[in-house]
Amino acid sequence: MRVLALILTICFSGSISYAHKVVLKNGETIEAQALKLKDETIVVRATVGGGVGEIPYPRKLVEKVIFEPTKEELILLTSGDRSKLGDLKALWNERKPFLTIGDSDAGNVGLTYARLLLAGESKGAAKEALGVIEEVRQTDWSERRRLEASRMRIAALVATGNIELAMQEADQMEALGASDDIQLAEARVRSKFVKANLAWSQLKNLEKDWPKWHLMPEKRAERTRFLNEALDQYLFPVVAHTELESLCAEGLVKAARIYQHLGLNQEARRCVDEVLNYFPNPTYAGQAREIQRTLNQKGKTS
Repeated sequence: MRVLALILTICFSGSISYAHKVVLKNGETIEAQALKLKDETIVVRATVGGGVGEIPYPRKLVEKVIFEPTKEELILLTSGDRSKLGDLKALWNERKPFLTIGDSDAGNVGLTYARLLLAGESKGAAKEALGVIEEVRQTDWSERRRLEASRMRIAALVATGNIELAMQEADQMEALGASDDIQLAEARVRSKFVKANLAWSQLKNLEKDWPKWHLMPEKRAERTRFLNEALDQYLFPVVAHTELESLCAEGLVKAARIYQHLGLNQEARRCVDEVLNYFPNPTYAGQAREIQRTLNQKGKTS
C-alpha cells in the first residue's frame, strides 16, 4: 500500500504529456512529466485529480528511472552542434543526479557533452570534459558506460596535456581488455590515438617554434615523421577495425582536421564523406558536417 503523501501546490492544466517513467521495486510504474532528485527523494511531477502535483518517492523504493528525451533533447544529443554546448551542459546538470539509478540516460548525456567539449581542442574545455568523464566513470549505473568513460578519459588526459599518464592508462587498459576481443581492440585503438594526439601536438609545436621549418632539412624530416605517425594512427581503425564505428568516425574526423591544416581539402573531404556515409556516429557526424561546411565556404571564396 502506498504511504506517500501528495505535497506542494496543485495547479490545473489542459492536456498532459508524459515523458518519463519511474519503476518502483514492487513493480509499480509511475508516469511523470518531470523528475528531480532531492536528497534521497525522487520528486515526480504528475497528474493528480484534475491538476498537476508533485509526489515524493524515497530513493530506496525506486528500481529504475526511464527518461524519454523530447524532440529538442534528441537533436541536442545527436547533432554534434558545438553552438549548443550551453544547452547540453544544462541537460547534463539536470540528469546528473540520476547517474546511479538503473536505466537512467544520465551517463549518455554526460559523455555526449564531454565528446563535444573535447572537439573544441582547448585545454580548458578538455579539463571540464575530464571532470564529467570521471563522474560517469565513478558513479554511472551501467558497467558498459563506465568502461566507455575509462576509454574517453585517456583522450581527455591527452587533451589536457597529461600525455605520460594517458599512455600509462592506455597500456593498462590494453592489458585488462585481453579477455574480450572488442575491449582489446578498443583499447589498442585508443592507445594508438594517444600516440597520434602526441605526434599532432608535436607537429604543431614544431611549426610554432620553427616558423621556417620548410627551409631546414632536419625540421622538415621531423615534421614529416610526426605527420605520418598522426595520420597512420588516426586512420588505423578504418583499416583494421571497421566494427568500431565510433572510433573510426573519431579517427577520420581528426585526420580531416590535419588535412585541413595542411590545405589538402580533397583529402579532408574524403575523410568527412567516409564518416557521413559509413560511420555516422552522431557526435562525429556533427563535427564532420562542420568541417564540410568550412570546406564548402572555402570552395566558394577560392
